Amino acid sequence: MNLRLYFTISCMRKIKLAGIRRSGNHAVLGWLAEKFLGGKTFFLNDVVIGRDYADKRKSDNLPTNNLCRRGKASLFLSSYEDKSLFEFDNHEPLTRTPHTGETKVMLLRDPFNTFASRLKCIRSRPDNKYMQRLLNDEPSLLAGDMPKISILWKAYAKEYLGETNTLQGRVLFLNYNMWTQDYEYRIELAKALGLAEDGKPFERVPGYGFGSSFDNRRKDGKATEMDLSNRWEIYREDEDYLNYFDGELIDLSKEIFPAIGNPLRRV
Repeated sequence: MNLRLYFTISCMRKIKLAGIRRSGNHAVLGWLAEKFLGGKTFFLNDVVIGRDYADKRKSDNLPTNNLCRRGKASLFLSSYEDKSLFEFDNHEPLTRTPHTGETKVMLLRDPFNTFASRLKCIRSRPDNKYMQRLLNDEPSLLAGDMPKISILWKAYAKEYLGETNTLQGRVLFLNYNMWTQDYEYRIELAKALGLAEDGKPFERVPGYGFGSSFDNRRKDGKATEMDLSNRWEIYREDEDYLNYFDGELIDLSKEIFPAIGNPLRRV
């Protein structure tokens, strides 16, 4: 065996990230890869439960130059979207890849902007079968029923608040709203994850996931110019949008994102 290659693989760290689609997943993933201090990253996008990734060698794409092929990576970064916490906690896409330690990151964005971005993405691409398949349980397609994704958001929120303890091992909860807005919070996260502690925001807009639902990639390189906190306002009277919410979801959101409160007076 090539000793140098063995040393590289045996020292690989792992970060698994779980997030609901349109929660800023790829921006956070790009930041993780860009700021990682230990070397280059092998990235696996949108992991499919049950798919065999044993022969995958080429990294999936992120807006960073810090990616490489699997055999030369110091960090294995994987992304789970719209997956249950149980699936995320127990799944391993590369079972034979040794590592020195694993961190599970659960990402949560406030529901008002998360669901606004989902609805915008669906309506902007009505003929895109891929997008409709990914987001196929939304209220606009279910004749007024609360979508499954709202139930999943509640599960993530309860885990964030410590009401449940599904995730085992080393777990870090990442508040997307704070990550985009708070310099000190980014430094705190960087310390916990072994990243460069410069506190700078991530200005790239990834191409994966169609970019921003509202701005596409027009703000790539200047992402902080996007109005990420007020996406929900254009849907405040939209019946499909309001179907995402009930009293329990609003209460959970107010506990995690108190500065937002409940901007939807009808719910």
